[in-house]
Amino acid sequence: MDKKNLTYSIITVTVWGLWAFLPKIATRYISPPSAMIYELMAGILMAIIVLRTPRHEIPIRRRGSIYAFINGIIGCAGVLFYIYAISSQDAILVAPLSATYPILTLVLGIILLKERFSPVNYLGIFLAFFAIYLVLS
Repeated sequence: MDKKNLTYSIITVTVWGLWAFLPKIATRYISPPSAMIYELMAGILMAIIVLRTPRHEIPIRRRGSIYAFINGIIGCAGVLFYIYAISSQDAILVAPLSATYPILTLVLGIILLKERFSPVNYLGIFLAFFAIYLVLS
């Protein structure tokens, strides 16, 4: 991985780590649906910022737009259920369990996109399931 993408990845882990933690504090003061609404409003603000960046345009391509729209609905539903879960359970349990969603992404990639995985990749998936077991026991 080159330095630029490594930097992006580190920033992503940091930002998502905060994203996973802050709803626990927010739902001490507001309901989970309210927390989701505020989060979505912040998302709209971020979209406006992205749209205002130089050299950025949004191409209208039907298939890609439909998938992105469906992804937005699914993502918002995930956020809402995550906030419900973390508002009533310890963050040290909810965050690691919810962070295993890439396993589903990997499985869908194998099944639907015919992506290839090495034995080491399969070992990683197994270890992720084992980690879930350890965290939840």
